[in-house]
Amino acid sequence: MSIDKKTVEPGGDVTISVNVKNEGKVGGSHLLELSLDGKIVDNKSVKLSAGQSDTVPFTVSKENTGSYRVSVGNQTGSFEVKKPSKFEITNYSMDRKIVKTGSTLEVSVVVKNVGNKKSSRSVVLYLDGEAVKSKPVSLEVGKSKSIAFKISENKIGSHKVSIGGYSENFRVLPPETFELRNKVENLKEEVEVRKDRIANLQGKIENLKEGVKAREDKLSDLQGKLEESRGELNSKKSKLRMVQNELEKERKEKEGIPMRWVVFGIFLALIVGLVVGRKT
Repeated sequence: MSIDKKTVEPGGDVTISVNVKNEGKVGGSHLLELSLDGKIVDNKSVKLSAGQSDTVPFTVSKENTGSYRVSVGNQTGSFEVKKPSKFEITNYSMDRKIVKTGSTLEVSVVVKNVGNKKSSRSVVLYLDGEAVKSKPVSLEVGKSKSIAFKISENKIGSHKVSIGGYSENFRVLPPETFELRNKVENLKEEVEVRKDRIANLQGKIENLKEGVKAREDKLSDLQGKLEESRGELNSKKSKLRMVQNELEKERKEKEGIPMRWVVFGIFLALIVGLVVGRKT
């Protein structure tokens, strides 16, 4: 039997876990009854195959202070309900949730005196329901202090740490499994970093594409304006040629008028000459 909290405040939940195994040769069901101070308060039926085992949890809560004895079959244990402490425990943290055998992890809390006088108490750390470490703390009213515990566990599997009203599980792995897991985690982190880099590059490529498209649009617009300017230039050239032709025509006409007069004068002189010749 395991009890997750040895001490709890009134109304707090206490979880009692019982390991059950069918040691017979055939499967069957078994009724488990939880007794509290000799009185049955809960029961659960568990069905197991031959040789199969299971862990069955029960949860109880008591409002009255005092010590309570629990039993399931021939397994027994106890917990105590105490008045609310004048100390408040907050800011619980565990630095790692997976360690290899023999490695150390740190659990910390902040303890504050919320009473009306200077008080002392011990902060107790429970590992798998058993008190394994404690630290005394004495505080003036309103003062607080950070308390840290370092724990190490060699038993492979999941373990539960409890301090005050906080509890959290951590896992212990064999060294080779732990190292392999670290490699996997490192690869995952590297993949995420590469994904971020790829996403960043894709963003830059999209920006470049947008820039290229904007420049292509601008170039197309300039080419259109250039063609328009060429058309206007050709039109002006045509008009210029027309004006030049008109000017050339006028020039020739102006140059042609005196010549006609010369011809007319010569013709007139010939006529006068003929007339004078006849008279003589």
